[in-house]
Amino acid sequence: MSKKSLYLLSFLLISLGATAQLSQRDSLLNQLKSAKEDTAAVHLYLAIGKLYEGPEGKLANEYYSRAATLSNKLNYPKGCLPAYIRYSNYFF
Repeated sequence: MSKKSLYLLSFLLISLGATAQLSQRDSLLNQLKSAKEDTAAVHLYLAIGKLYEGPEGKLANEYYSRAATLSNKLNYPKGCLPAYIRYSNYFF
């Protein structure tokens, strides 16, 4: 396999991964629109935040903050802890 073919294959695989992540993000955002304010919404906020981590860390933190706020409102400690941990990771 030539170097040119290898570069092309690498580019295609990376492009497919990015497209899959975008469609997953869109799917979760659509689910969130119709979600009730319950523990499922907390998990959606956490999942969406995870997809925004990295270059869009500020946006990820907004979703982690929403997850923490809703978890506190619902008295759901299993949602608070991961939300606070992921939120604090942004600052380190």
